[in-house]
Amino acid sequence: MLIDGIGALYSLPTAIGLLRSQGVKTARFLTSILPWRMPYLNLRNHRKILVVDGAIGFTGGMNIKHGHMLSEQPSLPTLDVQFRIEGPAVSDLMATFADDWSFTTGETLAGATWFANPKSDGTTVMRCIASGPNERVGSLRLTLLGALTQVEHSLRIATPYFLPDEEITSLLVIASLRGVAVDVVLPKRSNLFFMKWAETASFRRLIAAGCRVWLEAPPFDHSKVAVADGRWVLFGSSNWDNRSLRLNFELDCEAFDPALAQEIERLIDEKIARSEPVTRERLSARPFIRRLVDGIVRLFKPFL
Repeated sequence: MLIDGIGALYSLPTAIGLLRSQGVKTARFLTSILPWRMPYLNLRNHRKILVVDGAIGFTGGMNIKHGHMLSEQPSLPTLDVQFRIEGPAVSDLMATFADDWSFTTGETLAGATWFANPKSDGTTVMRCIASGPNERVGSLRLTLLGALTQVEHSLRIATPYFLPDEEITSLLVIASLRGVAVDVVLPKRSNLFFMKWAETASFRRLIAAGCRVWLEAPPFDHSKVAVADGRWVLFGSSNWDNRSLRLNFELDCEAFDPALAQEIERLIDEKIARSEPVTRERLSARPFIRRLVDGIVRLFKPFL
């Protein structure tokens, strides 16, 4: 088990000691208790990968946390969506984990124990996109730019954090102006209040161009999915913000499958049914001090 060094500190005491005491081989990604030994604080391993016997993979936006166990009524409930994968793409998941494990521990994971070479007998055309400072520069960002320039009819996005850079924002605006139905679904209440402030300051331009922005009622929704033209699907660990697209180590999957796209469309329809629209009138009615704070926080968007 590989855990992000900063993420492990979200719960104190961390789970590291418990896992190791139970015989689970565990490592922490880029961490140190000494500040001068931790110059890469922003380079987080945000990937969510689980591989079983090299043949079955799970990935998406879900962390392993008590908040996702909604049946137990946690104090901070969190909605999410995770995907089970079989076929050759599982080897991509395993290869990404193996690279991270080798970087962290120096141990090489290879051979049939870890890579089962699953058969290609599915119906979905799919690839995994590993992105981060050590990968090909901007691989996920370029994927998003390509999708935004090619979408013809509809684009639907559900993400917990939405702070796209100027180029991506412009392509969303252009897509809407040329007739694409653009829907962006965000949590009404974020677990990071400053992110919500910065997001709100960015809504006006999108709404003016005809994009629809929806705020989903609690519980907090951490899902990260997008679907275009009823056939292209993107899911994984990345948010629509600079941290995911430039700093974090992320893992996303791009798939072409109308049946899968239909399932994601249904999921987003359910989210929209629990949401309220953001309108220009609503934005203009917000108190001046709130709009001022939104604008000030938005100046820090490249760091959020």
